[in-house]
Amino acid sequence: MRRHDKAFHDPQAIADLMRRAPTGFLALADAEGPFAVPVNFAYVAEEQRIYFHSAAEGRKVAAMDGSPRAGFTVCEYLGTMPDRVPGKVGTAYRSVMARGRLRRVTDLAEETRVLQLLLDKYVPGFFDRPLLPSHVDRYRSSRGSRVLVVAFEIEELTAKAALPRGRAIFTPGMTVRDLPLVRTRSPSAGHDHGVPGPGGF
Repeated sequence: MRRHDKAFHDPQAIADLMRRAPTGFLALADAEGPFAVPVNFAYVAEEQRIYFHSAAEGRKVAAMDGSPRAGFTVCEYLGTMPDRVPGKVGTAYRSVMARGRLRRVTDLAEETRVLQLLLDKYVPGFFDRPLLPSHVDRYRSSRGSRVLVVAFEIEELTAKAALPRGRAIFTPGMTVRDLPLVRTRSPSAGHDHGVPGPGGF
């Protein structure tokens, strides 16, 4: 990581970010070159694992079988921080990057636990009973394939953030009129102007 001043290491903050993030991006490479795919995922902090599920075949699975090494990232966009200097306009965010190895999950108990974690994350409380191993074992997609559960075994994980810390931020749907105003004195006109602030244009 180049910007060590932006790093954060609190395991709970990392786990909370991974829980909130709806989508992660899995980075792989094959003979055609590097590529990334968005995936739904579950993070198990105490095991240092990221789990996702997949169709049993396709480019992602072929790349994984060719080389288990992979990268994974999530990012939470908090807003854009304006500045009177265009080059100092910045993004407020939190992000996690990991590198590690992929492993096919073949144990039925582990598969069932992971799929339950995914259900609990994405449709909490929707089902009135837990997922049964027998259902996982019997399930086949419309194409007749069994679900593939994959474990991303984390070897290194880093997290960093750029937070507003009192600066005004633009979030989707906002315009400059939505920013709070501060008063600044115009040296040429000799009177006050209302401008967006703090940190606004």
